Amino acid sequence: MARVTRGKSKKYDWMQTKLAFQYTASATGSPHADSKYFDVAQCLSLTNRKLIRQGNLFRIKNLRVHTDDDKTLRFKVATIPTNWVSRNAWVKGEALWDEMNATALSEGSMTMLPKYHDYKVYMNAAHKASGVADNAIPCDADGNAVSLIGAEWVYSKYADSGATSDNYDVMFLGQHAGTTDDYTTVGLIEAYRQSRIKPQASDPEWPSDALTSPWFKLFGDDDQTSDVLTSLRDDNDSPPYPPARYIGDGASADDGGFTVGTGVVGKLTSAPQGFTVPAFNAPCGLFRVEIDDSIDMDNVTVHVSFDAEVLGPMDM
Repeated sequence: MARVTRGKSKKYDWMQTKLAFQYTASATGSPHADSKYFDVAQCLSLTNRKLIRQGNLFRIKNLRVHTDDDKTLRFKVATIPTNWVSRNAWVKGEALWDEMNATALSEGSMTMLPKYHDYKVYMNAAHKASGVADNAIPCDADGNAVSLIGAEWVYSKYADSGATSDNYDVMFLGQHAGTTDDYTTVGLIEAYRQSRIKPQASDPEWPSDALTSPWFKLFGDDDQTSDVLTSLRDDNDSPPYPPARYIGDGASADDGGFTVGTGVVGKLTSAPQGFTVPAFNAPCGLFRVEIDDSIDMDNVTVHVSFDAEVLGPMDM
């Protein structure tokens, strides 16, 4: 009898990556307070009984939103910008956290890290204010949330080296909270901006008398040549972005991230059918869904579903 050879399964064949959520939203005037925060790494860890590290880039696909409300409401999906600034800010923050832990352990000649040791950050100040207890939790087909009994998902902290150590949380977006000698929360992107030099305002910078050089006059001193040289001197010698600003560094204390999708929602039987958000990447698997904060909205049941894919570590 011939032997049957089975192909090897792919790494994520037996990993639950389709997630559904059900929660209640109400109107409020505070920035992003109508938002529900999704920590995809936490959700995948819960549904697969294994640690899925937050420090990955996640692909979110087929995100759909609907409500049980008779009215049509607007919604917005926002996440952390997917650019080199976000990647490098996270890498630096994670490396310093690792160094802090390693230094503390070495003082006692220890190597004992927790089994589920992982660097985890909040998305922004509103996410920290709502806390891990208000994160979106996956539900089953009957709307029952996955049990959190015994589940530990603790966001990372830093402890400085002062005589009386200050402990502060870490978020990806927004301004630091507290003072320089007593931080309570640190923004990764703002801290990264503070650690880097700025590009020169003008590069190259011409000598002030460059246009009177004999070499510039060698092949013509007509008005056209003068205009061309003036343009070459004055134009496109500064960066095409604000040198002192990094997207997400906290120009506003309530940084809500980058919008990756908008739409209108209502009951499945009555809402317009354009409420599937195009696929997007979410650094650290963090994003928020904000329902329009209309005074007409009160305790609306919101349903969200999507497919999640782990693309790879943030430092790759």
